[in-house]
Formats: sequence, structure tokens, C-alpha cells
Amino acid sequence: MSKPPNGLTSREIEILELLSEGHEAKSIAKVLGLSVHTVNERLRNARVKLGATSSREAARRMMAERDQPKTIGYKEFGVTPLDSLVSDDMASLTERNWTMMGLAIGIFATVTAGMALTAKTAPVPPRVVATQPAMGSEIASGRFSLSVTYSEPMKSNSFSFATGPNPAFPKCGGRPIQSSDKRTFTLNCSAEVGKSYEVWFNYGQYQNFRSAKTSLPATPTALRFRVKPN
Repeated sequence: MSKPPNGLTSREIEILELLSEGHEAKSIAKVLGLSVHTVNERLRNARVKLGATSSREAARRMMAERDQPKTIGYKEFGVTPLDSLVSDDMASLTERNWTMMGLAIGIFATVTAGMALTAKTAPVPPRVVATQPAMGSEIASGRFSLSVTYSEPMKSNSFSFATGPNPAFPKCGGRPIQSSDKRTFTLNCSAEVGKSYEVWFNYGQYQNFRSAKTSLPATPTALRFRVKPN
């Protein structure tokens, strides 16, 4: 893990992580067993350290500084940039006959081939392959497990169970449990009689479900389900 940005404490980082996942001060206090006053005090300290005007801006800055996706470029595929191969004497090409001309053409072909290889092998974002409850299903009221399974192993301790345009999110507590194959995250929640819920896995600024291999954020996906009436 990279060095904590701007001298943030581990508690401030934990609170900002929960805030970036869609929590509010009240729910953060409940998850961490703190008072709302303490949570707000930690958020004020984090805002000062990060130079942010709001707590959510502070959370965004921290996540951006700590967990930037890896940039894929042609250098990673072993293709050397043109200007590092061509001699400084290239300007006197006419004095060096066709040997240097052939070298330039060969380098151009190599760079072009490398760029084409990069385009063909560009990584694909992870996608949701299963959820519990299933999309559009009807479940019984009370406690239930909310889970999402991805197409590939995902980063540890990085997740975004988020609210979308419809803020009908079930009551959930604690942090999600990640499966041993790192593809599934499970959260303990409770459902109320007759309610309809909508849960997003990554949404808007909350993009913390990420590939363990490439750090690319997963494709945002919505889960909608309802609770049986009495």
C-alpha cells in the first residue's frame, strides 16, 4: 500500500473510505463504533490536511492520490520510442546514404506494430456475473446477504456498494467479506416489508470495485429487487 497522503491517520483514512462508499457520518459512526461528533471531528481534520472544502471532496482526493489506475502504454510491450533510437545525426540524412533511411523506416514499422499490439491487448474492465439477491427477484423481509460476483479477481479492501438515482438502499452493517478467490463480496443487510431496493456496484465518483490485475474500475452495474408484502 502506498504512503498515506498528506499525513492522514489510519482512522481518518478509514472514515474517508467509508464516505467514498456512500456512507454518511451517522452510518460511519455506527460501523466503526464511534460517536457522530468524533466522526465529524476526524472529517474536519482530513479536510484541512487535504485542502478540501467538503468531506466528500476530501474522500475523492484521498482515493485519487492513493489508488490511481495503472496507465497502459506501448513502452510496457517493449517498443522503444522513435526518438531514442534515431541518432542525433539524422538531420544529415542525405550525407549518410540510404542506410539511415532504411533504419528510420524500420523503426517506424516497429513503433506502428507495437501500437497496434497495445490496442489489441487493451485490458477489459471487470463485469458483474452474478448477484444475490438476483436481479428483479422478490425476497422475504428480515436479514439477508447482499453479494456481488465479478468476472475476475478483485482488489482487496476496495469496494463501492453505492446509491444511484433512486436512493432506496437497504440497511447494511459492517464491511463486506471477500471470498477466497477474490471475486465475490458479501454484505449483511436487512430488508423491510414491501420495499423496493436499488444497489449499485460502482456509481459516479464511487469506483472502488477494481481489478486486482489491472486496477481498472469495474463496469457500473445496478441491482434492483423487492421485498414480499405481508
